[in-house]
Amino acid sequence: MHILDLFKKIRATNKKSEKIAILSANKDLPHLKDVIYLAHSPRVKFYIKAIPTYKSSGIISGLVSNYDFSLKRLKDIQDRVVTGSEAVKRLKELLETVSPEHAKVLELIIGKDLKIGMDSSINEVFPGLIEESPYQGASSYSASKFLKLFENAKKDDAYPYVISQIKADGTYRNAILSDGDIILESRQGELSYFPEDIPLYSDLYEIMGIFQNHVVTGELVLSCEPDRPKANGIITSIMKYYQDLEARPEKESIAILKKFEEKHGEIDKYLQALEMHVWDLIPSDDFVNGICSNPYELRLDLISCAILGLALSHIKAVETRHVQTPEQALEHYSSAQARGLEGTIVKSASAGWKSGKPTYQVKLKLEMELDLKIVGFKYGTPGTKNEDWISVLELESSCGKLSTAPGGMKEDTMKYVTANMDRLKGTIVSIKCNGITNTAKGYSTMHPSIVELRTDKKIANSLEECLAIEKSVKTLTK
Repeated sequence: MHILDLFKKIRATNKKSEKIAILSANKDLPHLKDVIYLAHSPRVKFYIKAIPTYKSSGIISGLVSNYDFSLKRLKDIQDRVVTGSEAVKRLKELLETVSPEHAKVLELIIGKDLKIGMDSSINEVFPGLIEESPYQGASSYSASKFLKLFENAKKDDAYPYVISQIKADGTYRNAILSDGDIILESRQGELSYFPEDIPLYSDLYEIMGIFQNHVVTGELVLSCEPDRPKANGIITSIMKYYQDLEARPEKESIAILKKFEEKHGEIDKYLQALEMHVWDLIPSDDFVNGICSNPYELRLDLISCAILGLALSHIKAVETRHVQTPEQALEHYSSAQARGLEGTIVKSASAGWKSGKPTYQVKLKLEMELDLKIVGFKYGTPGTKNEDWISVLELESSCGKLSTAPGGMKEDTMKYVTANMDRLKGTIVSIKCNGITNTAKGYSTMHPSIVELRTDKKIANSLEECLAIEKSVKTLTK
């Protein structure tokens, strides 16, 4: 079986167990493991954003010789032996040399996505094959971890304070600045696609003029759209459009762009408003290795001073305060909440950087549970594995003044709800959320997710009760 045929077979099913079974049955195919690793390892980069136009001739014949020939040549691109236009030229020559089927596999490798829908389960077939993309998160709040940061700061002569930063919940991205190229990637190492002539890229190139071979960490936001969940959705749609642009016929691309602009307005407005709010700067080698010893205050100062000195307008340092007491940190948190933001993160100023969720970074984030009633149901998005199941519940408060539509149900729950919609309408559902918002459309919740169906309860919380619950959990030191 050709590797491309195997991928088509895996794509044909949406069931995780079947995908794993198919891959397991064919795991000994020559070069399959190599192909999967090159496409999915976060440590492998090709720095080519679009596949060049080519016409495959298939001069090299035979499956094994195709891979022996091409994987060695991809190594030159991966290792930066050839870069920029020369790398694109080398790839074009390679695609034109191998068989058409093999060229398609190479396209998937360069695109860093085999499109088989099993990123998280590849290691179940090939244990330990795909490394996790380096990512430093923050520990969940606990009073002991929170207070410990201030106890340690008091003993630190160099950094006798704690850093408090806004957690605004945009779209997380790493900007990899490497040998003249810029790659934007997600937390999972997926590439992000935007035109290179937008202001954000101009600012990133300015940063790279100072910090070659570094990774800038931050989040993408839209200056023209303050509603972060809505902005995140628009950014995701834009990235998807540009990712698919090369592979789509021109007529189809025009239709997709028209549909986007009918819903959101001109795409260029958002491209001009795209910003990156940043909070860290890590040397590339340290990032790949998952650990950096440079104190956070030093890393933050370097990127903040560069932004200020270069007078950048589309890259901004995240809002930061130096606080010396827990009360000052909680005041910053309350300020963020009052502005409708998700919360704050408090960090040790002297700590290094490491992949994981270290205790020297702690989230101050409101989390509350509400009981609401079901008023409607939504099936999953067409074309996804949940398209035949109810995956979102439309919920309201008892007074109808607060409404929200959370997802996050497990597969068994989705099937149960789908089969019992008629009798479940009006059922109480317990949800988790990060607070309550009040917009022109009325009251709603921030980042809701379903906890459970409450068949033991008959009355939902009112808006007044929801607001009281929110007020009661805002005191993080209780």
